Amino acid sequence: MDIKKGDKVVALKHVIERAKSMDIDVSGEGTVEQLKDVGMSTEQALVSFPNHRCWIYVHEIIKDKPGC
Repeated sequence: MDIKKGDKVVALKHVIERAKSMDIDVSGEGTVEQLKDVGMSTEQALVSFPNHRCWIYVHEIIKDKPGC
């Protein structure tokens, strides 16, 4: 699945739980602001969530599907 700048995404459940244990809230729908390649075909996305803005690996987010 290709994630592009401007896409609406949500973090996977285990990622939300792990972040919550560090007092970081990445729940809710976020918007991809920027993408960067960190080598070995690993990409990160700068995502602006409702309560936090951070770099997150693209394999830890999925496109938000309306009604899901």
